[in-house]
Amino acid sequence: MVIQINLSNKTFYLLVGILVALCVAVIVIAYNSGNPQVHGHSADEIEGIGGGGGSSSQALQVVGTTDVSLPTDWADADDMVIDMTTSGGDVLLMFSASFYASGDHGDVSLRFVVDGEPKHYIVDKNPDLKTDAGEIMPISFQWLVKGLDAGSHTFKVQWRRGWRSVQQKGTTYPRVFTAIEI
Repeated sequence: MVIQINLSNKTFYLLVGILVALCVAVIVIAYNSGNPQVHGHSADEIEGIGGGGGSSSQALQVVGTTDVSLPTDWADADDMVIDMTTSGGDVLLMFSASFYASGDHGDVSLRFVVDGEPKHYIVDKNPDLKTDAGEIMPISFQWLVKGLDAGSHTFKVQWRRGWRSVQQKGTTYPRVFTAIEI
């Protein structure tokens, strides 16, 4: 039996965004059971949690709540920097935000940077993902950084836009960057 479902690309990506957000919520809820909630309002207000029972696991999160116009060249995303001292091993990075285009569509490119080195890219150059002026384009992505040495590490999100003006409206749709030491 074959079931065929026809969805517009916009609907498909909205469903994928919702699914990713639910998965992140399940991970954070499972991880934080019995621990205080991790939440920060800027890179200077990061709060961390321990994994309990002497575990070195931790989760750090920053939330950006300002409106930002994306630049045409790669730049650090506002308030999306996490400094973490790890015991060595793997760290899961997750980012989500919604974007607006001022014209008939907008292109957004995102990447994770680990200790100053670009590591993982998501490039939205697909015209089917266009946003009409006033519509939002939710984007979420994650990446597992494997085999980090023990010590201090800096994780960043960087972004840029294509040929049209694109904004991230953090006052309405906060951007969230999370790092979880596995």
